[in-house]
Amino acid sequence: MIVFTVLLIELIELVPLAVLAGLLVVIGLRLVKLAGLHCARRQGELTRWTRRLPRRWSMR
Repeated sequence: MIVFTVLLIELIELVPLAVLAGLLVVIGLRLVKLAGLHCARRQGELTRWTRRLPRRWSMR
């Protein structure tokens, strides 16, 4: 098990960071449910959430 972990780390280090970031974006977009976004938009929650989002990012 330890050998597999060490080999996996070596393999991941060969992958460019931009590819890993793109993969993260694709996986994140697949997790978003469009029906949930439509429901939030109808109830007015989507605009409130998108206004709060930049403030959360700037706090970091």
